[in-house]
Amino acid sequence: MQEILIKHVQDKLSRQEKQLLTQLNDICCSHEIELIEEVVSMESLALPLTYINGELKLTGSFPSVKDLSFWLDVDLVELLENGCACGSGGCQCH
Repeated sequence: MQEILIKHVQDKLSRQEKQLLTQLNDICCSHEIELIEEVVSMESLALPLTYINGELKLTGSFPSVKDLSFWLDVDLVELLENGCACGSGGCQCH
């Protein structure tokens, strides 16, 4: 299983970033990818931080789907278009 860890300050997320986290959470649980979202209370210029399989990949901004796809070697664009593998009834994985 692969792992995406994103550390961020909760109140600093844009609507697009929140939407990306929701979409990733819905698809990752059914595609051997674990999404871990860690909310930190202190602000830092380096946040958010993105780790892939324990390796720091990006600091200071949210990753793009293209970045995540490259780092994971998984076509997340296609997975996001198709939605969760649970089907049209919504994600039942979590």
